[in-house]
Amino acid sequence: MADEDATPGLSPARQRAVDAIVRSATRLFAERGPASVSLREVAADAGVNYGLIHQYVGSKDQLLRLVTRRMSEETARRYAAAPDAATALDGLLRPAGQPTDYIRMLTWAVLEGDDSRELLRSSPALAELTRQLRAEHPDDADQAPYVVAAGAALALGWRVFGSVLTGALDLDDEAGPELDARIAEVAARLLQQ
Repeated sequence: MADEDATPGLSPARQRAVDAIVRSATRLFAERGPASVSLREVAADAGVNYGLIHQYVGSKDQLLRLVTRRMSEETARRYAAAPDAATALDGLLRPAGQPTDYIRMLTWAVLEGDDSRELLRSSPALAELTRQLRAEHPDDADQAPYVVAAGAALALGWRVFGSVLTGALDLDDEAGPELDARIAEVAARLLQQ
């Protein structure tokens, strides 16, 4: 992880170990689902001692929440750097091809029965989008969380089921980025109504 992900008070060596654990867990959880990955596998993949996971992070549930939090914080920084709420919302709506490891991991976690309310509690990314929308549209500030929820639902659905929908609607011939742009454009119009 980048320096901006550094946890205050952690030594550089501990921070490197936690970062390696988070990277490995993200990838392994995305590939097979959190329930199918042991902490020993994460430790081996990260190149750290198994005991360090318990000492530095805690349980697998705590690791899953840490991974989710880190990814949401990274996304929140991208949204905060956007020039306006529409651009930030476009970043949510415009998928970058296949689902990311983060989206795959979240999908697995939800399908495996993890408490998604706890997993995504106070998402920095969604909070940043909501903040931007409220700031730019104060007359509709109470609608901002609903717009973000609808945008996130559309984006997650497209990222997970886009290939299924593409085939079902005979959209296979359209280029990936072009199709993604058209979907994002329609979703943005729907969210502005």
